[in-house]
Amino acid sequence: MTKNGYDEGLLALRSEAGSFGYWKNHVATGQVYGPFDLYVSFTDVELSGYRDYSDQIRHRISSMFRYDLSGGTTPLLDLGDVRNDETLPGALTRDELERDPRKADPTNVATRAARRYDYVRGAMTLRTPLGETAAVEAESLHQAPGLAVGPGGEIYVTWASRRPKAANVLFASDLQRSRSRDGGRTVEPATRVHTDNWKISACPHRGGAVAIDARGRTHAEGTRNEPDILYAIAPEGQRFGAPRRIHVSASSIPDHARLALVGDGNAVVVWEDSTAVRRRVMLREITPAGVGPVRTLSGAVKAYAPDVSRAPDGDIFVAWHEERFPKTVTVVLRLGAGDLVGRKR
Repeated sequence: MTKNGYDEGLLALRSEAGSFGYWKNHVATGQVYGPFDLYVSFTDVELSGYRDYSDQIRHRISSMFRYDLSGGTTPLLDLGDVRNDETLPGALTRDELERDPRKADPTNVATRAARRYDYVRGAMTLRTPLGETAAVEAESLHQAPGLAVGPGGEIYVTWASRRPKAANVLFASDLQRSRSRDGGRTVEPATRVHTDNWKISACPHRGGAVAIDARGRTHAEGTRNEPDILYAIAPEGQRFGAPRRIHVSASSIPDHARLALVGDGNAVVVWEDSTAVRRRVMLREITPAGVGPVRTLSGAVKAYAPDVSRAPDGDIFVAWHEERFPKTVTVVLRLGAGDLVGRKR
């Protein structure tokens, strides 16, 4: 949980050092000016790594700004930024490991395999008391919602919504679904898709996806904390059934899952599968008979940001980005009845 102006002193400094070039520095300040308090921290982590081509640099900024208005109303702004630059040495065969365990995979070095990202998060919370024992709290998170239109013009939206959290976490959220039958003028009460157990010291930034089939059933997928991807169906006017696990690997992390419907009652989920050495695009089909096998669509060391859509003729198009040194390309695959035709640009 992000600290506040009362939790930290005027200046806090901390440094750590260790083997293989490990170096960590942290500076923070907490300040209080009457009804206003703030907390700002900066953390720098650098590591040369045991193996060749395994340098890591990570910079993190965390901040909190709060103002106590008259009557007890409290607006709170939480902002953060992470910049990560991590080179990936890749995997070795057993013989290569025994000869030189520090060696990097030549392919990773030649293609400059790395994990680089700049991740910004933000949340605004407004809390006001209703009495001595009750309060109302409104918030704004930056998680992307899912949106779909049903066969009768109904509008369906899914999003990750906060729920009561423990004291040591910043956000705790579950995937929710709501529906409008009058073009968005009014919205029905939200239905919880699944208790996802999102309990992290940062903000989950994948809000799930939703699609509506010809029979009006709601198909939804979302990410939970284990990590995992869950898929569930809600018959018209009913609650969601037991979710099905889409991601099954215990050695990788799923992200950026997308959903499309295929035929009557079938669905396709694509997602980004990440390990310490590569990122792949995966696909899995769900039918009334069950969940199909996991298929790997990408071939590059780093493939990311997949999306999927159904064509009018029933074929499925999947698109994603791949890093192919010295350039990045966009790959589009067309999945027909038993055929896989690739088209690159």
